[in-house]
Amino acid sequence: MVLTAGVGADALHPTLRRFLPVREQGLVMAGGQHLPPAGRAGQGWTGWRVDGDDVLVSGARWATPHLEVGETEPVVVDVIQDKLEAFAQRTLGLAGPVQERRVWSVAQSPDGLPVVGPMPGDPRIVGCIGFGAAPAGLALAAARSVVDGLVGDADEVPWVLSTRRMVRWRYGR
Repeated sequence: MVLTAGVGADALHPTLRRFLPVREQGLVMAGGQHLPPAGRAGQGWTGWRVDGDDVLVSGARWATPHLEVGETEPVVVDVIQDKLEAFAQRTLGLAGPVQERRVWSVAQSPDGLPVVGPMPGDPRIVGCIGFGAAPAGLALAAARSVVDGLVGDADEVPWVLSTRRMVRWRYGR
């Protein structure tokens, strides 16, 4: 079985009890023809994705003291939205009005990195989970790693993504 859940993943396996819900926010503006298809800035805390003429700008959780950790309610937080709009205008050069504001929740591991591979103590259950706001490319590479592992063509998953890290979380390291 492969676990690929988001918020609420802790209900699927006891090892995932340390995963936390995190509220993410974004906004949509027009005028992104001049931008690369996707990108991240500000040490990865803010990102964008171009879809036709529209641009989804997301992130800026740093604008709240608790980084939106533990939040699941779909509430737009003005201070985050203001930072996203300023980023879209100043950094990305978007001039149009905000067309839509979005809010969603994601699951995040204690160290902020996803886990990929067999669950500790339960090797028949494979995790590919906890991507939070990580770029989609990381999720696709992780999914490929899981598929390769299941069909027997995989190298070992890199330690930085390995479920072996979860043993440390259990003991507070």
